[in-house]
Amino acid sequence: MSENKAQAASARMALHAATLADAPWLDAEAPPPAAWRGFARSGLFGVGLDEADGGSGGGYRAIAAAAEALARGTGSLGLALSWLGQVNACRFALARLGSAAQKRHWLPRALAGEGTLAIAISEPDAGAHPKLLKATARREPGGWRLDAEKAWTTNGPLADLFIVLAATAESAGRKRYSLFLVPRTTSGVSLVATPPLGYLTPSPHCGVRLRQVLLPDDALLGPEGAGYEALALPLRDQEDALMAATLAGGLLAERDALAGRLPAGEDAAMAELGRHAGLAAALSALAARLAGLLDETAGDSAELAPLADAARQIAAQAQPALRQLIAAKAIACPVLDRLTRDIEKSRDIAARAREAKRARLGRFLVAATGREA
Repeated sequence: MSENKAQAASARMALHAATLADAPWLDAEAPPPAAWRGFARSGLFGVGLDEADGGSGGGYRAIAAAAEALARGTGSLGLALSWLGQVNACRFALARLGSAAQKRHWLPRALAGEGTLAIAISEPDAGAHPKLLKATARREPGGWRLDAEKAWTTNGPLADLFIVLAATAESAGRKRYSLFLVPRTTSGVSLVATPPLGYLTPSPHCGVRLRQVLLPDDALLGPEGAGYEALALPLRDQEDALMAATLAGGLLAERDALAGRLPAGEDAAMAELGRHAGLAAALSALAARLAGLLDETAGDSAELAPLADAARQIAAQAQPALRQLIAAKAIACPVLDRLTRDIEKSRDIAARAREAKRARLGRFLVAATGREA
């Protein structure tokens, strides 16, 4: 059943992507509202979400298949990432941690394209490091008082609801974090413009400033004091695993664009196209494996981080030879220009966090040999 749902989601996304492939706004700073509502009309914000919550089911396999189809069909990693941001906020945050009342109020709006959700964890000069985050939420009569400065919030400029991480307690020098649902219209909430990334368009980002924001008790999402462990900690591995599907779609889009522009009969060019096609197929299989791990282990697998890291490396290492071929054949193709740029730049996303994970893996491997680190 899950495989059938994944195939159905992929087919719907491929059909929808075909209508967006030549859209001029793919290189803009954000998708227009009409395009965002188009995802809703096609039922694509409910991909992977349980049917009981209003989605079409299929789990992460369906989400990964749809992300790959979207990136391949449009040639836009940025659009796929914005779509994933909405799906993640619905499935991984609200549907998993929300109360019945919270889900009843927000999920139908999100699935209908009438309410965009954005997860706000990172902060200026802190990233998502739990020791450095400064956001706080203090109890007040009847609710909470929230103060925070969040940075690089994906889909923030589109958002109607922010899912905000803030410290609610501290013991023995260790902060305990909670999650809060903060409507954009709440007094004290303002957006902070960030410089354009210059890549991954049209995925929009911004900062979010929250000053003396008063929230009711029922704004708390999930258990008090468990926000970091419940969402912030596993979110990076979950996002990286799904990023593999987006990158696979990007490589497949490059393959498709090249196959339609290379002259036949030149062995060196045909060999490079074949090599690229092999990498794209391998990355697609790896992305499917990562999605399966998310479904089978609820994200609790030691394989996720290294395999997702390998996916980024495969995609990035495919680009230099591709650029050389494009230059040698004087191929003029905006889609290829966008894809090679975005795939190479994707290495910069959470690079420090991945480097830290690599170091931990290295130390573990050295310790496993019985040698001193």
